[in-house]
Formats: sequence, C-alpha cells, structure tokens
Amino acid sequence: MKLNLLNNIYRIYDQFIKNFKKTCKIGCCHCCTCNVTITSLEAYGIINYIRKNKKSGLPEPFFENEKRFKPKLTTNQIVELCIKGENIPQEDNNPNWGNCSFLSDKTCSIYQVRPLMCRSQISEHNCKKNGYSLIDPLILTANNLFLQYIENIDFKGYFGNIADMLIILSKKNNLKKYLNDSLVSADNSIIRNSKSKILMIPPEHRIKIMPVLNKLNQIITK
Repeated sequence: MKLNLLNNIYRIYDQFIKNFKKTCKIGCCHCCTCNVTITSLEAYGIINYIRKNKKSGLPEPFFENEKRFKPKLTTNQIVELCIKGENIPQEDNNPNWGNCSFLSDKTCSIYQVRPLMCRSQISEHNCKKNGYSLIDPLILTANNLFLQYIENIDFKGYFGNIADMLIILSKKNNLKKYLNDSLVSADNSIIRNSKSKILMIPPEHRIKIMPVLNKLNQIITK
C-alpha cells in the first residue's frame, strides 16, 4: 500500500514539474552523484524494481565507495529546527566524491523508480556549464513538500544515503523486518524518519501550491 502511495506521489510530482522551464534531459547527469539521500520506502521500491526486472543486484561500487554524504537530519527534522528558530548544522557534501553507482553510459539504470531527490534536480540552465543549478523557487517549495509527505508515510522507517539504505535493506532479514514495521538499525549511517504536521510552505507560495497539496491529500486519505 505504501509503495502504491509512493508511486502516486511520484506521478503527481512529475505532472507538477512538466510545464516548468528546464534543461535536464537524457545524458545530462552532472547532478547524479553518490550523495543522493532516500527513505527506506524509496529504497524498498528500488529493490523491488531490481528483483522484478531480474537484474543482478546492487552495483559493486555501492560496497566499495566509503566517501559519500551521510545526513544527520531528515527533512522533517530540519523543518522542526526551522520552526524552533534553531540553526541547521552544516554537513559535508561534495559532488566530487563520485557518481551514483546506478549511472551507466550517462543514463540512470533505475530511472523509472528514481527517488524524489533525483526527480527534484531540475535546473533552468546547464549545471555543468554554469557550475551551479538554477531552480524556480516554487519548485524548491514543492520539493520540500513532497519530501515531507514521503517521510510522513514512511515515519517508521529510516533515511540515509542511497547506498547505505540499499545495502541495509538488501539483506533479507532486514527487509522482512522493514515490511513488518519492526526494523531497528544499529547502523549509525542511517537515521530514523520523523513525522511532522507542519509543512514548509512560505506565504508567497501557498495559493500556487494548493492544487498540488489537494492532490496529495486526496491520495493519502483514500
């Protein structure tokens, strides 16, 4: 049921960004780094996709490359700090640590089930040429909103680097526990998800984001 919800959330997000100006296209992979973060629900979706498509398993670099971004806070935890007016701690994150292990010939091998973090990297100009991305502020608001919804759905799960999440959930015993909402990980490379009732939407975007919010609420309450 949660996986169906996740796929519907992806569908709504893909529809939302459809009409925005963007230069992103197949072969454009400057943002496809080893620093992608995902929830355990998204990790389960990827593992499920790999098994259904009879792929050999996780790419070997996942097990070899230790240098990658390991978040200390989830999206909802960052929101809670913002509400309290507290500072968000700085975290090490360097794109030069390497590419995502799912990248093959400049193409994502799991494109159909790529996580929200990947879907949300939408730039109005060429990132490689300019050295940075240019994202519409409304898209940034939507990104936080969708990330919060996914974390709320998966609040009994975990959050971490895509490699760490997939390595942990690729173990049958851990996957079974996750599906029973009983996974307890002692691995400090991943962190527990949090549930938040507060959505990070600035006043100037509240009217524009309302149609998207209504669609999300409709699928959640079904």
